[in-house]
Amino acid sequence: MSRLNEKTIAGLPSPAAGVVEHSDDEVRGLRLVVSASGRKSWHLKYRLRQRKRTLCLGPWPELTTRDAREMAMGYRSKALRGEDPADERKGMAKDVTFGKHAEQYLEHAREKGKRSVKDDVARLRLWILPTLGRLPLASVKKKDCERVQAAVKSKRSGASANRGTGSWRSSRRC
Repeated sequence: MSRLNEKTIAGLPSPAAGVVEHSDDEVRGLRLVVSASGRKSWHLKYRLRQRKRTLCLGPWPELTTRDAREMAMGYRSKALRGEDPADERKGMAKDVTFGKHAEQYLEHAREKGKRSVKDDVARLRLWILPTLGRLPLASVKKKDCERVQAAVKSKRSGASANRGTGSWRSSRRC
């Protein structure tokens, strides 16, 4: 692959299916991802606490090569300091807990007139918040959801566990 610049990126063909990643030769971990639909976007791959992470920086050509490199270098330096750039991008401050976020979700659902708000409140308060409520939102992962779902399944039906998971996903906006 030749050096990534605006001219070479414009000439990159779309793959027949899936995506193709083109690595940048200046910033480690910076990739241009080209999809079968022709969409081209910048992604940064990095490691944080022995975990591989990927952060979408934005679409090309709206985000130029120069801007993508500058953003990637800034995010890489944060990752090297132990900060997670993805948390910043998602607006997940460390002081925001899952419980606070769930309350915001419920308030939003009430405002929209969601019919199942009462059920969501009950499920969140009965099953989910006692386990996940105090955790920082950024640290709540799929395995946490699976742990709560397994606990509910042991006491209730599988359908109840699935409904509880649905409430969890809605509050996380996954």
